[in-house]
Amino acid sequence: MKTNIIFLIISALLMLIAPAYAERIINEWSYVYDGLWYATGSDTSPRLMNAYALRIDLANPNISLKSTNTNGDLPLDTTVRSTPTFLEGQSLEAAINTNFFTRTDGNADVLGVLRRNNVLVSAGEATYPIQLRINADKIASIVEGTGDASGIHTVAAGDVWNLVNGTASGDNNNIDARTGAGISKNERFLILLVVDGNEGATILDTANWLKDFGAWNGLNLAGGQSSCMVRSEFVDGPAVVLNNPLAGSPKKVGANLGVNTIERVTRQDIFIKGENGSINHKYCVDGNEWTSWEVIGAPSVGLASTAGPAAVSRMPGRIDVFCVGADRNLYTKSYINGIWSTSWTSLGNGDISGNPDVCSWDSNRIDVFCRNTSNQLMQKAWTEAGGWGVWVNRGGTLGSGPSAVSREPGHIDVFAANANDQLMQKTYSNGSWGEWVNHGDPIVGVPDACARTNKKMSVFWRANSTIMHKRWRGPLAGWDAAEDIGGSGCDHVGATSPDPDVITVFVPRSDGNIWSRQWRNRSGWMRWTCEPGYDKGTTGGGVDACSWTNDAGTHQ
Repeated sequence: MKTNIIFLIISALLMLIAPAYAERIINEWSYVYDGLWYATGSDTSPRLMNAYALRIDLANPNISLKSTNTNGDLPLDTTVRSTPTFLEGQSLEAAINTNFFTRTDGNADVLGVLRRNNVLVSAGEATYPIQLRINADKIASIVEGTGDASGIHTVAAGDVWNLVNGTASGDNNNIDARTGAGISKNERFLILLVVDGNEGATILDTANWLKDFGAWNGLNLAGGQSSCMVRSEFVDGPAVVLNNPLAGSPKKVGANLGVNTIERVTRQDIFIKGENGSINHKYCVDGNEWTSWEVIGAPSVGLASTAGPAAVSRMPGRIDVFCVGADRNLYTKSYINGIWSTSWTSLGNGDISGNPDVCSWDSNRIDVFCRNTSNQLMQKAWTEAGGWGVWVNRGGTLGSGPSAVSREPGHIDVFAANANDQLMQKTYSNGSWGEWVNHGDPIVGVPDACARTNKKMSVFWRANSTIMHKRWRGPLAGWDAAEDIGGSGCDHVGATSPDPDVITVFVPRSDGNIWSRQWRNRSGWMRWTCEPGYDKGTTGGGVDACSWTNDAGTHQ
């Protein structure tokens, strides 16, 4: 027994003095410019690594990409320039180095294919066969080949395809600074990566960093003293170096790749069912004044007496709004780049009770939910490839209409009141639905949820005389206790996150106005205001909100 006690004491002491390696940290994306986000990460195992990533929304119409141009009649392929000089000279908002190269005086022999605006700058070669291709429609792909990628708008090349369909591979011995690029699984986002070389990263490390920042496929583009990531201080402004270059300052390199965009634009849209028997809409941009109410009509059968609208944006410039008709069918109408479709399209069912809700986990997917007259959850999904599917019964015993949110691709959370008027939740993840989970919080009416990042989610609802908020802080921290954020309402709340650092909640009040309150990451809850203004006398169903500017891993 004495021997066992001594062994346990020694084991405990060894645990205390052993090196304490922190888990890998991936910080939240910061929304920098329209369609452009920036994030950092760090790790201490197996060595100190600092990573820097840019996420580019290729679906955003304001995004364009540029690579280094040819040096014309001068020797070799390009004139060497540092990444900051490239950014400033091309009036870009962010850039990284690409392609290995050799240098003679002020010119570079770029290794592997390089194309700019469909003009060949450097020919393909067998030693650097992995090509990042972005066509004129901003559809990105990674291809292995030695050709010149004729007809492709923008091309850069590297040596290793180290992330293939979510599986990381590659050399795990040679340590250096690294530059890489990746594409998300839905091909919407381009991920640009630099890992500092003070202690360095392997090719395998680089693949895992790309995956952690959201890539599904990725390649190693370059490395060593060349690795550099920059962004502009403001649009068309001077360059700010984001990483710590191995040489102390950015090196002149043979090739760079950058992104051009505009100042970020945050837009919030709200929808109600008005006293005019129509779905009505208004929006604000960048926190400026709200527009006047716009009447977008109703199905020819009219609107259900108490059901309000639901809205979602699956890509910039696109909104899909849903409502329940007097015949208990679901109807939808689309807004594309400022123009509403002329008619409402029926999605059927005939058994809908109360408010629908809708979410999107990427630009190619919409899921709409409602409660049927048997108080069960119903779901219908749309994909770009297959269109609308059939209605599916997800069961349960609902005491209210549902609220749905997607905080990342392949994941949906649905909230509703149960038969005892308590908040409950059902989650879809990894291809299957979980069971209903009872949160136990008393609820009046229909809740509404939003996600500001893939690890930050909020749900709001009315209590007897106030508005309640419950926050999920990620898989480790879990749910906070519900908080009272004040205010009062006469109908269902709506919430959206127009920015990863912002949440806005809306509620109709009996004074005839829609009131809102905003939460900001650095200052917490602001005061309640009636900025959205007079609501045309909403006649039931509350308010719903959406934003196309915060992807939050998706968009709300």
